[in-house]
Amino acid sequence: MEFLATFFGTVLGGMVEPVKRQLRYIRNYKSNVQKLQSRVQDLRDRKTSVMAQVEEAERNAENIHDPVTTWLTKTDEKIDEIQKFLTNKGQKRTRSSSGSFPNLYLRRKLGKQAQKMVQQCDDLLQESNFPAFSYRPEPEASNVALHDDGYESFKSRDVIVEQVMKALSDPTIKMIGIYGQGGVGKTTLVKAIARKAKAERLFNVVVMANITTEPDVRRIQGEIADMLGLRLDDESKNGRAGHLKQRLRKEKENTLVILDDLWARFDMSMLGIPLKDDDINQKTIANMPNISHNQLKDDKMASDSKWFKILLTSRRKEVLSSEMKAREDSVFKVNVMEEEESEKLFNKVVGITNEDSELKSLATKIVQKCAKLPLAIEAAGKALKNSKNKVFWGNALQRFERQDMTEVLGPVEISVKLSYDFLLSEEKSIFLLCAHLGNDSSIMYLVKYCIGLSIFKGVNTIKEAQDRANESIKKLKDSSLLLDTNSPDCITMHDMIRDAALIIAHKEEHFFTQKYVKLDEWPRKDTFEKCTVVSLQYCDIIDGIPEDVNFPQLEVFHLDSKDPSMKIPDKLFEGMKELRALILTGIDLSKFPSSVKCLIKLRMLCLEQCVLDDNISIIGELKSLRILSLLGSKFELLPSEFRQLSKLQLFDISHCSKLKVIPSNVISKLNNLEELYMGKTFIQWGVQRKTNPDEIATLAELESLQQLRSLDMHIEDITTLPSSLDFDKLDSYNIVIGDSKMFLLEDFHMSHQYKTSRVLALHLKKGDDIHLQRGIKKLFKGVEQLLLGEVDGVHYVTYELNVEGFQNLKHLTIRKKF
Repeated sequence: MEFLATFFGTVLGGMVEPVKRQLRYIRNYKSNVQKLQSRVQDLRDRKTSVMAQVEEAERNAENIHDPVTTWLTKTDEKIDEIQKFLTNKGQKRTRSSSGSFPNLYLRRKLGKQAQKMVQQCDDLLQESNFPAFSYRPEPEASNVALHDDGYESFKSRDVIVEQVMKALSDPTIKMIGIYGQGGVGKTTLVKAIARKAKAERLFNVVVMANITTEPDVRRIQGEIADMLGLRLDDESKNGRAGHLKQRLRKEKENTLVILDDLWARFDMSMLGIPLKDDDINQKTIANMPNISHNQLKDDKMASDSKWFKILLTSRRKEVLSSEMKAREDSVFKVNVMEEEESEKLFNKVVGITNEDSELKSLATKIVQKCAKLPLAIEAAGKALKNSKNKVFWGNALQRFERQDMTEVLGPVEISVKLSYDFLLSEEKSIFLLCAHLGNDSSIMYLVKYCIGLSIFKGVNTIKEAQDRANESIKKLKDSSLLLDTNSPDCITMHDMIRDAALIIAHKEEHFFTQKYVKLDEWPRKDTFEKCTVVSLQYCDIIDGIPEDVNFPQLEVFHLDSKDPSMKIPDKLFEGMKELRALILTGIDLSKFPSSVKCLIKLRMLCLEQCVLDDNISIIGELKSLRILSLLGSKFELLPSEFRQLSKLQLFDISHCSKLKVIPSNVISKLNNLEELYMGKTFIQWGVQRKTNPDEIATLAELESLQQLRSLDMHIEDITTLPSSLDFDKLDSYNIVIGDSKMFLLEDFHMSHQYKTSRVLALHLKKGDDIHLQRGIKKLFKGVEQLLLGEVDGVHYVTYELNVEGFQNLKHLTIRKKF
């Protein structure tokens, strides 16, 4: 009996917990189903959030990590499974099997399923806390900087390519140099080497930047970062250098950095290029035995250690060996081409064959005048390729042989002059202006000059002028007079082409151009009378600017200064009555020269980074002005006299830190305005339209600008923004609404002033009614870069603010206070 009692007690006791569990499934059936409905909604919400992140990453050309895509697939399947479960007819049958009593078997079964699915939802929600969401793919080196520009393989070049490739394969050599005279083809050669090194898998990552005579560290850092696919958020040069250095140290692939056109010693650490072994792990490589070039091309060998090399070019060997400390056996000279190679290159450019015997004899003589320099050969060839006429070519040869040219110009300059002579009138003007502006200048600066000087006939709008300028730029690139750039908004040309252009400008168009020199005397009086352009950029003018000068034909006067004591004589402009463009930068104009009123033909006035005073009201008398820029200048009040500038097409008062007030009915009177720039200038806007001219301007005045196509501005108080204001016609905008302190300068990807972009930044406080701002909401349709700070009261910004979808969004940045 004791045995039986013990047996049944054990059996029954072991059954109690399973029975309780089954009863809980029955009892908690309803609550489990409700909990499941809540969890599946949480899962749907989380999936929506993840999908929004996926779309943002894909717009930024990023790849999604596999766990994210796997999670989305699993989540879709689970949501479908739960949806079928919740809508299954069996849910109704749990209420009763006979109409009066619940179906306990079915409740137990479905309650158990619901509880299991709740746990599966919890697991999926937990899995969605991804440690890494997306990543940028490796950048393609086949960008503009390294594109194949028709490099022709010649024996004299092939020898150097092999020597450099061997040096690149040598684990003991970190820095390689290539030197040779200007126009010999160093840049073309290193691009070919870079492509070959990548094709042979010696280097996986190749970046290239142009240094030039006046290195711009920020620009160079930007070029390198772009090729690495890296966004630089640091504003200071040192911060950007640290970011670049960190990236290069962490680069998993073999990396080649090419710095082109060094003129003097250059501190690469300013860029963020690591120079020590502990910066880039090369100790392993240095300890390896000598490895052949072919061995290094093997994938396994290349992956065993990380390679980092620097390739430099310069016109002078001493820069590479003495100043940059490159080893003597890793510095190679590029000579001029062999005679046969020169003729072959010229014939290819102009497109003549062996059958063109008459032209070939002339071609041989022309090539000789080009001194076997590829740059000169290509410039001459492209000038002649559209004509196969013997007489035409003979005349071109005579130009080469003309005594007065050969005394002044070298072979490259003569070739450039030949190309220049075949340009149309406006193309000649564009070419000389490009040379005047210098490398990496904004195309929009060029357009400003074109409008100021009326270069394009029959053109009325800035957009038309931009289109015409771009046509001329394309023609100049086709003629090898301009180079391709990484940025479509910039222009650049080879240094020797620019030197030749400035010689031509001085000789034929009477340009007087000086930069970074001591100027102890002004041009002679006979030069005064012929000058059409005077440009003095950062020159040390020993005796200051004379007051009694007379430039009867002067159309452009450009003066940049870093000397705070530089003064402009009050009567200076009385002798410049034909002036069309006046550019003064960094000048103290607190005593504004009254002779400005004599410039009745002036169409372009740029007083940038100057100290101004209220006397600038005299500018209102210059009624022919089309371009007016006061960028970065110091003054407190915009004169009401500016209402008279009704022909103004571009007005720039950005970065004017002291400017707070604009009188009413000034902006509204500029009814031909197409581009208005007020970024980083914090204007106190009125709340409603005022009719009293002594009152301050309101944003409603923008409604009068029917021609406005580009706008850059900051609106600190959204209550000053009229709900009727419509930005729908804007092609380009950079608009900040709310507290600008939430947004860093680097948030705005604008490497150049006037860069075409569509940027909107919002930082809203509680009570700011974004719903009423129809014009702002329309901007979302075309916005390319959206920045969000605090957006209080707007819980789902992408839903509540979005009207027609973010069809063009490329960058989304969210900044939040913590």
